[in-house]
Amino acid sequence: MSEKREGTYWDFKQEYHKNKARLLHDIICLANNIENRDAYLIFGISDLGSIVGVESDENRKNQEHFISFLHGKKFSGGVIPYVFLKTLTIDGHKVDALTIKKSNKVPFYLSEQYKDGKTIISAGSIYLRIEDQNTSINSTADPLNTEKLWKIRFGLLPNPLNQMKRMLEVKTDWVGNKKGYYFREAPEFTVVENVNLTNSYENSSMPFYAYNQMNSSSSYYHYECKYHGTTLYDTQTISLDSGRYHTPIPEFGFIAVDKYNRNSLKYRYFLLELLVRNN
Repeated sequence: MSEKREGTYWDFKQEYHKNKARLLHDIICLANNIENRDAYLIFGISDLGSIVGVESDENRKNQEHFISFLHGKKFSGGVIPYVFLKTLTIDGHKVDALTIKKSNKVPFYLSEQYKDGKTIISAGSIYLRIEDQNTSINSTADPLNTEKLWKIRFGLLPNPLNQMKRMLEVKTDWVGNKKGYYFREAPEFTVVENVNLTNSYENSSMPFYAYNQMNSSSSYYHYECKYHGTTLYDTQTISLDSGRYHTPIPEFGFIAVDKYNRNSLKYRYFLLELLVRNN
């Protein structure tokens, strides 16, 4: 809102729709946004970003209305966008933000025509949103972008490495077995210990940060993140405080003390977007 413009996954509406087919079209377009992100249909803000509010809007809806509205439509396969409504108070005005959660079930489309007045959403038409533009309600999305949405549904996008990154953020969905761990919803993604490399660290000296723990007993390991048996990423890890904390080892860094680099200070660091997260 601060940028006062619309984008690929957010759309401003000065007021609630009078035509229900237009409302459904906007929701489907945002649910099928080409970046596959959570999307937002925001009521009470003009296209130019001015806050006008919806407190006096006679067509204003609550969350129950939206859920009932969507569940009453014939979506293909019965797969319906998941939405929830939140009201914000901005500059003394009420602004309603409908969040449309991202999904790997894209593209969403109707299996049966829906009509309100002369406005029609055709069965089988795929609508999506690119930048600040929706697919025309009288048209269907171009084949290239439609293919991208289907690839998301079939698990071909994002690529396996990026999928692994997302999965590692959901600790509760990883299941342990004798070899390591697998992701519950996609067991072809695994995290396993490379025992040979782990054993090669047996005589390695412990790093300085091991002695900052309550118990300085520490051990090195080596883990590999795999997809269908192919290693996507591997890293050395360390078990600290006698096994109470297990983390990838931090990276090395050096700060020169003099201009000739004859002396330097050594430090360790993590990158914010490091693939294997601390656990």
